[in-house]
Formats: sequence, structure tokens, C-alpha cells
Amino acid sequence: MLYLTEISIPVKAAVDTTVSLNPLVASDIDYCVKTWMADKPSLACRPWRATSQRGAVRITGWRGTAAANQDRAVYLGTRAMSLQAGQLLALVGRFVPLRRNKSGMRDAAKGRADPIAAYGAWLQERLIDLMPFATIDEMRIIATTHRRVLRKVAHGREHTRIREELIPVVEADILLTLREPARVEAWLLHGLGPQKAFGYGAFLPAIDPRLDGAG
Repeated sequence: MLYLTEISIPVKAAVDTTVSLNPLVASDIDYCVKTWMADKPSLACRPWRATSQRGAVRITGWRGTAAANQDRAVYLGTRAMSLQAGQLLALVGRFVPLRRNKSGMRDAAKGRADPIAAYGAWLQERLIDLMPFATIDEMRIIATTHRRVLRKVAHGREHTRIREELIPVVEADILLTLREPARVEAWLLHGLGPQKAFGYGAFLPAIDPRLDGAG
């Protein structure tokens, strides 16, 4: 059983929490959401993604147990999902395609003539763990961009150093036919790629084009 969870909070609540705990990163909304959720285990999702609109931030992600909320300023929505063998499942996800090299991590498309193909290859490599449990009927890169984010590169009792980084952000959809639903649920709960704590790597349900006109 999986729980698709939606949380909506005022942007100010996430920023105020971060200003009090991690003021150096309070200008990064993903860092603010991460900080806000860190002290709310009964609500927190992982992996997750967030969108901001009209002074609120909406967080959507996965939990293995149902979320609980007693804060009237927080909206909570939960959908229990039990996947089935043979089920068709469409997912859309946003992830950070980085490859490790001797100097650290680099954009998976750096130095490549075709960035879309490079990101597609990166994603396909990471879907190998899913392939024994589901047939991947289609995989498509939808959009690519780069974002400037804040990350801690040194943290100690006497010194914290923050660095601005430029990261690749890719959105993709995948169409699956499930064979072992429990293993697919575990894959969804784990998320894909790096920086899951900052709102990347969650693959969430989408409209399945294979079902158009069905019924």
C-alpha cells in the first residue's frame, strides 16, 4: 500500500521556519520546504516535488503510511493506492541527472551534442532496477532546464559554508505495465537519482494515454 500525499502550506510558513533554523538558505524555496518538513515526520513525504502558487506551496509525494495533521494552517490530502499485477501505470517525474567524476558531480549532458539523448540514456540506466518488476512501454523526456540552487558544502559546529550551484532539472514520463506491484511500490517510495531531499526524484501518477476512450 502506498499513500499519495498532498500538503499545502503558506510559503511564509516554510520561509519563516528556515529563517529561524537555516537563515543562509532561506531564499531557496526547495530548501525551505525540506527544512519545514524535517520536523514533521507525521506529514513529511519523500520523495516529493513542490510547486508555488498564490502565496502557497503545494507538496506532493509518497509515504508508506498515512499522514496525520493537526495544524489548521496546513491542508492535507491523502490517496491510498494499492497497485495490481497487470495494471497500466503512467508516471511523470522531475529529476536531477548528474554523473560522478573525479572532481565531483557533473551534468549528464555536459560535452554531449544531444542533451535530450544524454538525459534519456541517464534515465534508462536508472530504470534498470525497475525492469524486472514492470515492463517499460514508453519513456519520454518532456522538458529540460537548469536551476540555481543553494547547497551546504561544509557544515560544522563553528562554520557553515553555502555555495550556489547550477543543476540540470529534467522532466520525463514513463508508461508501465506492472508485474510485481510490491516491488514497484518500493521503487516509487525510494525515488530516482540525487537530491531527493530537495524535491527531486518523485515519479507521480499521470493521465495514461493508453486508456483514452477505454470503457
